[in-house]
Amino acid sequence: MGAATRQLADWHITLLKTISRDGERGARSTKRERERRSGKQVETDREDIMAKVTEQMEIAELFAEIVAQTRYADLPPDTVEVTKKSILDTIGVAVAATGLVREPKTVVDLLKEAGGKEEATVWGFGGKLPAWAAAFANGAMAHALDYDDVFDDEAVHPSATTVPAALAVAERAAGVSGKDFITAVALGNDIIGRLGKSVVWKRDWFLTPLFGVFSSAAAAGKVLGLDRNRLVDALGIGLCQAAGTMEIVYGTGSNIRGIYDSFVGKAGVLSALMAQRGISGVKSSLEGKAGLYAVYFHGEYDRDILTADLGRRFDGTKVSFKPWPCCRFSHPYLTALLALARERDISIGDVKGITVETSSVSHELCIPPEARVRPATPLDAKFSIPYILARGLLKGGITLADFSPEAIKDDASAALASRISSRLNTGFDSYGGRPPGKVHLETVDGKVYSQYEEFAYGNPRNPISQEDLVRKFCDCASYSAAPFPEGNVEEMVELIANLEAVSDVSQIARLLP
Repeated sequence: MGAATRQLADWHITLLKTISRDGERGARSTKRERERRSGKQVETDREDIMAKVTEQMEIAELFAEIVAQTRYADLPPDTVEVTKKSILDTIGVAVAATGLVREPKTVVDLLKEAGGKEEATVWGFGGKLPAWAAAFANGAMAHALDYDDVFDDEAVHPSATTVPAALAVAERAAGVSGKDFITAVALGNDIIGRLGKSVVWKRDWFLTPLFGVFSSAAAAGKVLGLDRNRLVDALGIGLCQAAGTMEIVYGTGSNIRGIYDSFVGKAGVLSALMAQRGISGVKSSLEGKAGLYAVYFHGEYDRDILTADLGRRFDGTKVSFKPWPCCRFSHPYLTALLALARERDISIGDVKGITVETSSVSHELCIPPEARVRPATPLDAKFSIPYILARGLLKGGITLADFSPEAIKDDASAALASRISSRLNTGFDSYGGRPPGKVHLETVDGKVYSQYEEFAYGNPRNPISQEDLVRKFCDCASYSAAPFPEGNVEEMVELIANLEAVSDVSQIARLLP
């Protein structure tokens, strides 16, 4: 970084430290100038300097500076509340995966076989592993059920990339307060949200694992208390591990789709720990000549999205919580169909056929029809709109039990799914990350009812209730491979609801089986 940029960085640091003080304390003003200038003029100076800093600094450096400088007191109340919900939700869906999906246990067995220093808890199975290995193991669980939180607009799952990494490092470090932990997760979730929204998604790169190494490294680095320069290094080391394409979504018959966050968690923790030990990473990991944007996105990205209100607005408030454990692209259709059936009092016997209008992405969850009507694996079922709608209409909703090996073989579900067809509506593609859905239901007496849903249930603009979120966590906890000790589920809900008052977040791990 050149002298001019260093000077601007120094100004920026000064501003961050004084941003809440008297408005007349301008960063470049002399004492005499401060006495005579108005607060409005100084505020203009501050904005001018910050704009110059933003223009000069590489995004990775700017992210690192914000992460290093931000404190719990800087977080708006709504950011704190949604971050606590994300932490509870992520732990819940991860623990549920331990008893429902084979792959997490396979990963855990492999890691335990390798052994190592016991630093961080393996959720749902018990025992401890080195922090990076625990993040790998818990990351393998966090998205295994495709039940974790998501940014509908940005098409990325944030908390599965940040919570496993941050909690593993917090256990290793010991004595990390709830306030510091909340701050780390909020910052990581903000970064992946901005990264996801900064590009025009062409459905080629899988954005969560690609961007997740940066949010994971940022969250882990914040927990470790890394300074600005070490955080830049951590992000640079993360670039070496950024990968993932949409083929694992488009292809069928594979289970790797569910455990990709294992690589993200490990990458984030290792990047932060390596930077802490003095290993330097590239400084221009995002905007360099061969940085992420140049290589992966041909240099096409919106820098203003990355920098707008950085450090003051946190994108975690835009997160959606999933009421149903299946691909989020299916949720607008299930929201619409359940509303339609409820409002019109439609029973299964009334249904002649159902047509869904799909975007280009959601259309992939309807083809080939034969594979979607009778999905081969529980994971395939989670990415089948026909199966999800059929099962949801039959049961009045979708639960974890609907993706068991037995449930996907149900003949009644397949019979109804065979009456569900799709029609491509390319106009839905203009909605960005999570397009809307429209359902047309034809009854046996020839009537046709239609329902359009722009925001699926769980979206901030159609929010999930606190009661449903806690109910979801309790249901998830019941599937843990190792049972929760009596009373620990309720205590976990209470602990995380008041996490800002906790002196050591290792208490979370101690409540796990």
